Amino acid sequence: MKYIRLIIGLLLITLNVFANDYNDTINVVIDLKQVDSLGLKVNVYPPTDLKGNILYKFPKTIPGTYESLNSHHSLIKLHQNDKEIPCIDNSFSIVCDSVSNSFSYFAKSSVNIRIGVSAEDTYYLKDSIYILNWHYLLGFFQNDTDSPYKISIIRNNRLFGTSSLDKETLSDTIDIYTASNYKDLIHNPLIYGIPDTASFQIGESNFNISCIGSDTLLAAQKIKELLIEPLNQLLKHSEYKHKDYTFIYFSKYSIIAPGLRALEHPNSTLVCYHTAFRDNNIFIGVSIHEYIHAIYAPLRIRSEIINDFNFISPLCDEYLWFYEGVTEYLSIKTLLDSRIFTNEDFLNEIKLSDEYSKNINFRKTSQNIYDKKGQKLFDNFYTTGSLFALQLDLEILQKSNGKQDLFDVMNELQQKYSPDKPFNSNTFIDEFCAVSGIDNLNTDKKVKIDFSKISNDLGYNMVTEKYDTLIYTYNARKIYKIVNFKKNQLEIAFFGSNLNKEQNARKIVISEINGEPIDWFNRVNLTMPSSDDELELLITIGDKEMKIKAKPNLISKKKKRTVWTMNDNYKTGIVKVFWNE
Repeated sequence: MKYIRLIIGLLLITLNVFANDYNDTINVVIDLKQVDSLGLKVNVYPPTDLKGNILYKFPKTIPGTYESLNSHHSLIKLHQNDKEIPCIDNSFSIVCDSVSNSFSYFAKSSVNIRIGVSAEDTYYLKDSIYILNWHYLLGFFQNDTDSPYKISIIRNNRLFGTSSLDKETLSDTIDIYTASNYKDLIHNPLIYGIPDTASFQIGESNFNISCIGSDTLLAAQKIKELLIEPLNQLLKHSEYKHKDYTFIYFSKYSIIAPGLRALEHPNSTLVCYHTAFRDNNIFIGVSIHEYIHAIYAPLRIRSEIINDFNFISPLCDEYLWFYEGVTEYLSIKTLLDSRIFTNEDFLNEIKLSDEYSKNINFRKTSQNIYDKKGQKLFDNFYTTGSLFALQLDLEILQKSNGKQDLFDVMNELQQKYSPDKPFNSNTFIDEFCAVSGIDNLNTDKKVKIDFSKISNDLGYNMVTEKYDTLIYTYNARKIYKIVNFKKNQLEIAFFGSNLNKEQNARKIVISEINGEPIDWFNRVNLTMPSSDDELELLITIGDKEMKIKAKPNLISKKKKRTVWTMNDNYKTGIVKVFWNE
């Protein structure tokens, strides 16, 4: 019976893949059940109008990542006519003729075990979860990224595919997806699994939430409750409205540090996070950040350089401060407008950006973002960039006497530009100034922003004060978190603690607490204990492993905190407009 079903399935695919396709269509067949140590098997049928020796190319990077992708040389093993084809500069030389009308390859997962699953990765957990980011799975021929794609997916009948690609389901084990071109393809990741879902509507916009993961902490319904009000606030500003938009969340436990990475797409956002990540404000803030990309920049408002993205020799324009800095600021402001953030929460968040910011030349750094120096400075487009955007917002409010803010400027630019009408990178600064009323906007010098002045202008004085508090501690001089990849577990190393003194050991490595391996959930019992409960610890000193009993001490410690107090500026009309009062 299984054999018969397989034959019928392959017949359905053969009939569908090659039926009514134009000569330029790239047909693909991927069997999710064919995944092993070599990777996921991909079968490609080139356009019928291609003849001779042809280069099959993979991108160096994709829009929105601003860094090079992992080398396809280590990820792709391509064969044609039982011969392995070498990868040279992310390209494979294949033959297209009446005999050699297809080729296949295995694509490995791109996940770096030391970093964890990112939103631009491919990831496979056989018969359970598949993250298919197409830039690691499919290429294009010669330099042509305009050909359409038809992709047939063979899957376990329990699994459901989530994507914004056009979809046709042929049977309970076969799905067909189509993309109009390569850019459309890579902007629509496909996730297979057994999702927890929720949906809701704001005006005429339909929002879908799909949560997939081996250990999902936040349910789709909970994420829905967290997202509704911020999205509602955003759509009050935006003239552009999505008909359908999907938020896809993937969670996975790992022994690395908790983190979160997301990547925006025109009709969806993929968020990958560590299951120990428990900060809902950051979680929702990142989701809103990616959605702002989708309604404003760079997915709708962008230059001709970004619009005509070169996958082989990528270039960036001078506007990363606009694409990332303004977006980051507007996401923080949205949490304030939604009352998720208090005024003090907002100021603390911006203060954090100030603490991690450097004075950089926005134009020069942005244009050279793919260089080593540019990569080192990239985070400043979020930190320094969001401070710069806040400064712009206040200036716009002052120039307009409180009648216009940065959201209004973005909305006006949104109506002027679109993916079909990019802005001119040589004249956009002048256009931004004309729309915003700002007299002079210079991004060609190092930006130095005085956050204390900005907070004062917003009606708050900032004071750092010390205070005494009681804490439980093991009095460790140094504590190191050790990722033991051989044992696939987390360990904690103590130096100079009470335990070191008791055991007369310079270094103690702790691997278990009360019989349980250390992880990112229980490690706080050692690093930040909340009581003096006695713990049984499995420790290693040198080559010797032993179990000991341990209790933390209660001590007094001085800490610092930021205190915000209102000043007379808070009473001014423009400041009240800013704080929505």
